[in-house]
Amino acid sequence: MKRLFFLACLLGILTGPAQADVVCPHNLFSCLLRHTDAFYLADHDRFYTVYNQAFARAMRCDNYDAVAEYLKMHSTHHDNAEIDESVQEDTEALLLLKPKCFFEGVARLNQEQRDNLLSNYRLFSRPNHVMALLRKFMHAGKYQHIATAIYNANLESYQEYGKDADDAPMDDLYEQYKSH
Repeated sequence: MKRLFFLACLLGILTGPAQADVVCPHNLFSCLLRHTDAFYLADHDRFYTVYNQAFARAMRCDNYDAVAEYLKMHSTHHDNAEIDESVQEDTEALLLLKPKCFFEGVARLNQEQRDNLLSNYRLFSRPNHVMALLRKFMHAGKYQHIATAIYNANLESYQEYGKDADDAPMDDLYEQYKSH
């Protein structure tokens, strides 16, 4: 597996942006979702340009379907830790800063995509804040089933983290994402 990944990386280095034009010629996020690893390997910078545009649309929260489209990243299967980290960090920010947008986006996913999000969502740098927010939404309202499912899926890792452990500061989160 590592040998195959190395060869794919080498191929990506040798072919570079020209290969990315073949993989996703029109910079569409839907193409990125279908060809995540190949697009990333072919042109890392262009991959993140397309990814960041989709995330920015989700964070603007002027269209819940755009939020759902971004959240489909949890349904893509890839073996890249950098992509995983970006998706986890950005999804956590979306949940904490714009919870209604996050929950509306999740509600618009089909059942398979929702299941993928629930099984792939992981607490990132602010578990105490995330779990407190989820508890708030678990007890009433139309998002309680989504909040409860995410909470339950992450409860074990949260307990291992420890309730008294320090989260990354929320001020940093607001500062990092204020341009969205």
